[in-house]
Amino acid sequence: MKFGHEYQQTLSKAEFPYDFPQEWVASAISYRLLKKCVQKLSLELRVLGFDITTLSSLIETDSSGQAQLLSYSLGPDSQRVQPRLALVLESENGVPVDAYLSQETLDFLKQIGLKSNSTPNQTLEPSCNENASTKIAPRTSSHSLLSTSLAPQASTPAPSNNKTITKEIQTLEIPLMADSEFFQMLASEIFDIDRLQVREAAKMKEQISGISDSIVKDTSGSSSDGLYNWREMLDLYLQAGIFFSSNEAGHGNRKPAKAWNRMQWFDAQLKLIERNSNMRFLRSGPVQKFFLLNRELLRSLHFQEINHRAMIKILKKFNKKTALPARREFPALIVNEKFFSSTTAMSKAVCFAISSEILGLVPILDDYLCLICFSIVYKPVRLSCCHLFCISCTLKLQMARDDACPLCRAHVVLKADGRYIDQSHKRFLEKFFPREIKAKQKENERAANPALYSNKKEQTCVVC
Repeated sequence: MKFGHEYQQTLSKAEFPYDFPQEWVASAISYRLLKKCVQKLSLELRVLGFDITTLSSLIETDSSGQAQLLSYSLGPDSQRVQPRLALVLESENGVPVDAYLSQETLDFLKQIGLKSNSTPNQTLEPSCNENASTKIAPRTSSHSLLSTSLAPQASTPAPSNNKTITKEIQTLEIPLMADSEFFQMLASEIFDIDRLQVREAAKMKEQISGISDSIVKDTSGSSSDGLYNWREMLDLYLQAGIFFSSNEAGHGNRKPAKAWNRMQWFDAQLKLIERNSNMRFLRSGPVQKFFLLNRELLRSLHFQEINHRAMIKILKKFNKKTALPARREFPALIVNEKFFSSTTAMSKAVCFAISSEILGLVPILDDYLCLICFSIVYKPVRLSCCHLFCISCTLKLQMARDDACPLCRAHVVLKADGRYIDQSHKRFLEKFFPREIKAKQKENERAANPALYSNKKEQTCVVC
């Protein structure tokens, strides 16, 4: 299937269970219209005597590193792209400098140079014949097909009989109508897409703020059920890694298709939890808003990704049909202007907002474990080196007369006492991990009084 058909089919009916809004489809890159512009430009260049072979030989730099005979640029401003095709000529006879071209093309270009030097108020109108037959006509409007810059750009000295003959070099600028139409259309559509996505990102950030307010309300009550429900769901969300992967094998941003697969896995895990524990919490309003937020982010990323592909494909076709290096010039131009942010820019911004405003409200247990016993840091002791360990592990180190910190090996363990307990961290853990703190407290009491917590049948008299 050709890309153009695939692109239109994706816009009209997405691969995933959502459709793109009509406003998005209307602002998408017009791949078919741009393709027609490329065809018009190819014909326009052939009429001027520039076929693909001719343009390639003029634009390519030779092995000696000489300057290009034909330069092509799009201008410094991405919001008003102005393609410029300029040919380097000798002022004396109007022949391209060191151009190894066919005789027909040389004669045609020589006419351009000579007539430009002798009659600056005239311009050359090409015929529609691809054999490059030409005629001279007076300039009738500002939209002339060919214009010249007569100011010398460089001089080439050539020694002969102890005298120097100077050859003035000038450029012949060749405006291309279809070229300008192509880039004005493409730049305008890319700007509209970028503006649309910025607006969608702002909407999603508002939704994130609303969800975070709901989480604060659910987790600040007297019951800890809401806190643990959100923690279990968000822990699964982190494991899913829907939009970004932290694994070594596939580290980085996920493509929309892969992100959709991870989202399906996340939904399946939640349904399994709901079926096993009757977790009605998953059907609550804030949770459903969280699911919808992720779907909207995925849809936005998918829209950006297919438009980015359309841009790359049409620029590749532009290069292939015309031999003009637009695929190199245009992406560099829009990157320099921070124009058409890549598919990762918005996802990173929204995912950062999710991490800071939603995931940060519900701490994950793995971030608050003692690195010796790998359970929660009960009564956390902050050593002089700033490392945290639970009080039971710190006491075991002191009883073994081990003064070295297990992490940095600083000699700080033996001087730690009750003053080294981090009270603010202790209150934080008691607030967000009440069940784990209670379980660790019982475990420490059982270890300190084994006779009290041992099975009565196993108790023996210490006398007989």
